[in-house]
Amino acid sequence: MQTIEIISTAGLLVTALVAIGGWLWQRWLERTSVQVAIVAEVLALRKVAVE
Repeated sequence: MQTIEIISTAGLLVTALVAIGGWLWQRWLERTSVQVAIVAEVLALRKVAVE
């Protein structure tokens, strides 16, 4: 392999890893926000039921 091919391949792999990392981060944030929303809704319903 020539140096330019190694650099191109490495650049492609780094780009793919960053894209996958961003996608996983976004999914984690979405999951966390849904969990927080569900907990808040349950707490609000509990407050209404107690009152």
